[in-house]
Amino acid sequence: MSPSQHRKGFNVTLQTIVSPLIPQPADSAAQLACFMGIVQGVGFRPFVYRLAIGYGLTGWVQNRVGAVYVHVEGDRACLNTFFQEIVVNAPGHASPLLHTLQEVPVRHYDNFAVLRSASEPHGPITVPQDTYLCSACISDFNMPENPRYQYPFINCSHCGPRYSIITGMPYDRSNTSMTAFPLCTRCEAEYSDPTNRRFHAEPIACPTCGPKLTVKDHTGQDLGVESTSVVSFIAEQLTAGAIVAMKSVGGYHLLCDATNDMVVRQLRLKKDRFHKPFAVMYPEPQGNAVSTMLASDVSFTDDEWRTLCSDSRPVLLLPKRTSSLLARNVAPALACQGVMLPCSALHRSVLDMVNRPLIATSANLSGEPVVVNEQAAHKKLRGIADYYVHHDRPIVRPLDDSVIKTSAGAQRPIRIGRGIAPLELTLPVAIDRPTLAVGAHQKNTVSLAWNDRLVVSPHIGDLTSVASQQLFDETITDLQRLYGVCAEVVVCDKHSGYASTRWAKRSGLDVVRVQHHEAHASAWAFEYGVTEASVVFVWDGVGLGNDGHLWGGEVFYGTPGHWRRIVSFKPFTLQGAEQAGRAPWRSAAALCWQEGVLWPGLEHCDPDGWVHHAWQQSVNCHSSSSAGRLFDAAAAFSLAVYTTTYEAQGPMMFESLVADKPAAISLPIVPVQDSFWQIDWAPLLPLLLDAQCSAKHKAEIFHASMAGVVSEVIGLLGPHFPFERVGLTGGVFQNQTLVSWIQDATEDQAFKITLPQQLPVNDGAISIGQIVEHIATSTCMGNALTTEMTE
Repeated sequence: MSPSQHRKGFNVTLQTIVSPLIPQPADSAAQLACFMGIVQGVGFRPFVYRLAIGYGLTGWVQNRVGAVYVHVEGDRACLNTFFQEIVVNAPGHASPLLHTLQEVPVRHYDNFAVLRSASEPHGPITVPQDTYLCSACISDFNMPENPRYQYPFINCSHCGPRYSIITGMPYDRSNTSMTAFPLCTRCEAEYSDPTNRRFHAEPIACPTCGPKLTVKDHTGQDLGVESTSVVSFIAEQLTAGAIVAMKSVGGYHLLCDATNDMVVRQLRLKKDRFHKPFAVMYPEPQGNAVSTMLASDVSFTDDEWRTLCSDSRPVLLLPKRTSSLLARNVAPALACQGVMLPCSALHRSVLDMVNRPLIATSANLSGEPVVVNEQAAHKKLRGIADYYVHHDRPIVRPLDDSVIKTSAGAQRPIRIGRGIAPLELTLPVAIDRPTLAVGAHQKNTVSLAWNDRLVVSPHIGDLTSVASQQLFDETITDLQRLYGVCAEVVVCDKHSGYASTRWAKRSGLDVVRVQHHEAHASAWAFEYGVTEASVVFVWDGVGLGNDGHLWGGEVFYGTPGHWRRIVSFKPFTLQGAEQAGRAPWRSAAALCWQEGVLWPGLEHCDPDGWVHHAWQQSVNCHSSSSAGRLFDAAAAFSLAVYTTTYEAQGPMMFESLVADKPAAISLPIVPVQDSFWQIDWAPLLPLLLDAQCSAKHKAEIFHASMAGVVSEVIGLLGPHFPFERVGLTGGVFQNQTLVSWIQDATEDQAFKITLPQQLPVNDGAISIGQIVEHIATSTCMGNALTTEMTE
């Protein structure tokens, strides 16, 4: 649509909103601005419109793919103030970047208009994230006389679903799953009213024209409950002990009473999830009050409470209280509990009505992605859910809850999902060819890089199941389509058995391989903008090393693209390394066999000695230096956790025993060759095998010793390598006790220790590190990045 189409006399339509006539001074100036950044799906155009009217300016604002253009005419001094205010006072979720500003001929417009969006690309695309209700929508939601009172799909230009409903850009209703819902007269009037906060709110809906709820039983039979009565019906069933599958923003949740041991036990049996902790959702407190119900179950700081109440509505891992009224089997044998507040208006209504905490766990089969549609819900959750709550707003792409944990005095993401992803970052230098990084095998994310931009997908998960691999493939396709980028290079892990690596080989793109732990180190360096050589501890479960062995307890020195492995744990030989993650007894046995020590637990784990025989014959054996496997072994020795049902179960239970900080056992750091050392774990064995020592005391000494050796390694490296920064990354450093005690042990040192804070410390950041490593080592970019890092 050309600018001339909204001059005097042009009719108001749903797509083009025109202000009343505005007189202009004789000496009018005209400027055309291009805004990039987060400017779509966040109420930016309505904000610009109202601001222009307030200043008495004429012109137009228009969405284009990747940008918002603003043409304004009026007094020159007003124009300068106008553009300053756009940047300074933009709506809360907006982050406008003034890309260009130029003088243009004055067209003598009589009004200011919101033009129909243009479909041709005009700049880098930024995709808005899903957010919880704003305070104004909450007020509408709670007001009986409001047309949207208790309406489960209430939203406005400042809040509501975005990424989960977008089918394309620019962000317009026609490019969302809400296109199937024509607006009623009232909604159309609000959408077209510049004074209304639902002005150009693309997901706008009401009970008359918007999505509706239905309820079906476990057989799939529609129970005929009216949409307005669904919440009260479901609340009754939940109170009576039912398990309900309810469609949320980015997928279905399984809900049940979190205070009822028997109901939680039933959910575990039906879902085949015997020990893995469940997240718990609490009713929303009224006003600005802190939830007393939540405070009786977990402890939290003011900052953590603000995070729980934030727009992203994450799951936050918090310390349990002994006074907790939650069922004992919600998070068995763990010190922390995952908690959250309602993440949608529908959840808010249900929680208000049941007035008790509910388990709110992703509705999926073990190892598979969350279910997003009615057909899949009834197929996958048959035998699990007693009732199903559906709605008819399609979910375009699945989104898990984000998960955050406080560690070392800061809140750090464990999983990036709803409200955080897609995560859009800026690279230190531009990349010459669009590049896709396909991440790790566990906690998978994928990243897409082009120019100086890096976009990280939401959490995909472990890539073992066919369904997860399908989501992985769909996410790669969707990410490129949504951002209008076609990758020419794919970066993957060096482990050829990873599903992501196999995908890279089949892709037909140029393939670059990056070592797993070097990717971890580079993700840390990227987040903190580290340009000088640093020491980075990378401790995790397993990753294929450059020497073909299984690494996981490494210390690197250098910068991205130039990492040098300088310290590692003394390697031990694992038989059946692929099974060791879910069979910690294998790690414990490997330590004993290597040191020639007897362990009574083997009578239970390997009664016929077949595994020991295979170990002796080097059948399916691998050399490992994994810190994660050492924690597994310690849990197996101390708690008889011989097999597990979820990742890191043993180490998490082991950490939960810690209460006091004892003296540490000093672990020798042995030089093996020039500027390479190994940490000897053997002195820990007598402690771990001591039947007279309590599991609690073993856990405390083990953690103190592992924290202590970090301090000793740093002290050892000081005379050999110049550095001012030390990084901690890898899944082992999700251990809050370990990190805290490392900080205590190094507080007098002259260097700064940091962990990832914006990115996950676990494998969720591997795809980011792969991009950074590729840039640093590629022939086209290596010199530029190296120069930047040595300036």
